[in-house]
Amino acid sequence: MDESINMIPAADLPSEASENCDHIAYQYSGVIQPHGVLVIVNPDDFRILQISENASLFFGMQTEGLLGQRLFNGRILSSTPEVINEFNQCISNSPRLISGLTTPGGLALLGRLTRTDGRFHLELEFASSPYDVERCSPIEMISEITEVLSRTESIKDIAESFPQVFRKFIGYDRCMIYRFDPEFNGEVIGESRSENAQDTFLGLRFPMSDIPKSARKMFADSPVRVTVDQTVECVPITPRRDPETQQDVDLTAVRIRGAAGSCQTYYNNMGVRSTLVMPIFYEHELWGLVSCHHGQPRRPSPELDSALKVVVKLISNALEHAAAAEHRLAERKARSINELLAKIDPFDSNCLVQIQQQVENLKEMIDCTGFLLRIDEQDYAHGEIPDDEELQTFIESLLPMAGDEAFAINNIPEHFPALAELRDVAAGGLLVPLRSNPDEFAVWFRAEQPLTVNWAGDPQSGLKWNQQGRPELTPRNSFELWKSKTANTCYPWSTAEIAFANSVSTQIGLISLSWHALRADRAKSEFLTNMSHEIRTPMTSILGYLDILESEDFEPEDPMRLEAFSVIKRSGNHLMQLINDILDLSSIESGRISINKTDVELGSLVEEALTMVREQAEHKQLELSLKYESMPPHKVLTDPTRVKQILLNLLENAIKFTERGCVSLKLFHTSDDQNTKQVYLQIIDSGIGMDQDQLEIVRTFKTFNQLDNSLTRKYGGTGLGLRICHGLAQKLGGKIEVESQKEMGSIFTLSLPAEDSEKTILKKSRFNESANQADTGDVASTREALIGTRILLAEDDPINQKVIDNFLTTSGAEVTLVGNGKLAVEAALKAAPDFFDLILMDMQMPVLDGYSATSQLRNQGYEHPVIALTAHAMEGSREKCIASGCDDFITKPINRKSLISICIKWIED
Repeated sequence: MDESINMIPAADLPSEASENCDHIAYQYSGVIQPHGVLVIVNPDDFRILQISENASLFFGMQTEGLLGQRLFNGRILSSTPEVINEFNQCISNSPRLISGLTTPGGLALLGRLTRTDGRFHLELEFASSPYDVERCSPIEMISEITEVLSRTESIKDIAESFPQVFRKFIGYDRCMIYRFDPEFNGEVIGESRSENAQDTFLGLRFPMSDIPKSARKMFADSPVRVTVDQTVECVPITPRRDPETQQDVDLTAVRIRGAAGSCQTYYNNMGVRSTLVMPIFYEHELWGLVSCHHGQPRRPSPELDSALKVVVKLISNALEHAAAAEHRLAERKARSINELLAKIDPFDSNCLVQIQQQVENLKEMIDCTGFLLRIDEQDYAHGEIPDDEELQTFIESLLPMAGDEAFAINNIPEHFPALAELRDVAAGGLLVPLRSNPDEFAVWFRAEQPLTVNWAGDPQSGLKWNQQGRPELTPRNSFELWKSKTANTCYPWSTAEIAFANSVSTQIGLISLSWHALRADRAKSEFLTNMSHEIRTPMTSILGYLDILESEDFEPEDPMRLEAFSVIKRSGNHLMQLINDILDLSSIESGRISINKTDVELGSLVEEALTMVREQAEHKQLELSLKYESMPPHKVLTDPTRVKQILLNLLENAIKFTERGCVSLKLFHTSDDQNTKQVYLQIIDSGIGMDQDQLEIVRTFKTFNQLDNSLTRKYGGTGLGLRICHGLAQKLGGKIEVESQKEMGSIFTLSLPAEDSEKTILKKSRFNESANQADTGDVASTREALIGTRILLAEDDPINQKVIDNFLTTSGAEVTLVGNGKLAVEAALKAAPDFFDLILMDMQMPVLDGYSATSQLRNQGYEHPVIALTAHAMEGSREKCIASGCDDFITKPINRKSLISICIKWIED
């Protein structure tokens, strides 16, 4: 797999163990290694404030006699002006090596000076002491390491080559590269060892409690850490605390600082006496360590430290170059696939097919077990992916986490227990939204890869609990191989892989965005073309027959005259249906469609719908049937108007696309273990059916979608019907499913929740029984229905005035006509209180509209019925009329019987 800066999975350790081990303050150990002496000096007067208890070996004086003395008094150290200048130049914890120091007995000393917390820390070693790293030439070492690292291209290369060349110069038995994972557990990823180091540590992992936070900070702050002999007893500093500040001494920058007793035992258990540790940095953060072990005491000279610091920079730079190389490789991969994607023309109707052809390449570009690309509600996959139901759960869980960027996770079962069963396919995921659409994305899957983690001893055995209930690091007494399996985990996604995923997903998103825009533009153009045809055809009939009626003198019963009136009426109703479809679609798209559930006898509703389409079926000589596969509940709680609207649309479509055979409606219901009931209304036809491509288009239920222009020309239609049915079904808590075979017919299944009507029965309001839903009848049935009534009609349009006045007067009403709301208010208030039985109020008029006029009347105590007349039929229009004070509502165009019926209802009340 691709190399990565953070490719090692986190260990399964209790979080409190790692967190509470962090309280151990190794920098305040208060001891040093016995091969040197530490003198802590006040920089103002060079008085000795603290000193290690082995000082007598260097100065021939007891420790107590040295405290408070001036350092350069001739009895302790002799100095030169150059030495004093070195002290004056030391202003930080960056070490300065000082030569020219001698003891009272004339022995030369090598000094190492740092400044911490306002104190000089002077480390002294005998200059004549032999140093063990004799083979090491700093210049040769740096030169060869530079050459070796320059040939590396990956972290793996660095881990294999650096320990070899470094051990060659440094001479330790074992040299390792130790890498931290994101949880700061460590793994040995590179090793070189001599024959004295028989057991390999390569691949061993060490828990984060082995190197707690405070220890990691010391490694980061002090580039070279040398321990000469882990078996000797360390020497305390006296007094332990600064006599002036009463603070413990921070030994972070002290090269000869001693190891804690637990650490010494830790190394003794490993058979290690001497260690050399250097930090490795990546982008200024601690990434890992160079760790060298030796079976015998080993004492590198402080003069070698400068060269070792260069080595730290060399390997850190090599690491960053390797990471950069990985990014370049990822960029090359991204460029290659993006070049292929860039050749795809989003204005080509087959562009999605061309993207689909790249799915295998997209999968192979990242080390994964499966890949899925979702565009336009279609899934294009390669490799192993979850099944449909599991995939939906996966997407619903992870997509909200992604935002606008890639979301990478390598232990899905731990964070999403509901997805635990997917571990064999998707223990990890890399999901990237395409940005062109919130429901479009690319996702790479990784199956669980149980990693056998070779722990250097049980990771829990290094802890003990003190009396305060906090864990403390203790020596581990056993280093037998302890194996742990990290279940539910895959290899983490590298930064290079995430960058690649973001890059190609952006490119695909741009293609998708352009394609969607082009398709929407084409769909709307086709829709407008079809809508123009649907409107112009009936308008041609209406205007044509009106010309015929106008140009010739027909007898009342002349067949041509009767046909003209029939065609005009049918064409007008067709136009009204178009307008209603557009309004319904607008309400669905905006989320403002209203659902009014009530107690419904489903069998009666279904039979009524079949009755309404029977004439169409008989005209085409089609058999129309109703089948009860299982008896549904006698009554259900739903919206009868919307259910009927769906059924009529589906039945009319079935009849329209069926030339011979039958159309049947099957009714049945089911219930599960939780007694959740579903009612199914299935419309089955023997019509032209659909091929797979057409079926996929229909199943999207998208606005303006039609199968093809040839079908539209042959069968007509606007492409709105199924989208409306789909939206209404969702609002009712159900759905519509489609099955079809070319030349075999289609099955549309409407499923609805069969809510128990006895639990909740909504009381029918008189307002919901809209007059617009009343059956139309002949004119004779309304004659003399309003004899003796007086109606005030407020309407500004002259033609509507004449039509409505005719409807009312031919029914026996006495009508007073006004042209705006202001005149209506004046007429109503000027007349006697009971003069007008009812007011018909147009809501959109000049001077004063109907809303304001009605409100003024109610504010002045007018109590007689006011019925709103309006061309506004959108959701919310009714509520607005009622809020202004109207009692009821009727939409234009006005149907004669509907108008008379609503007048009678309110006058009788």
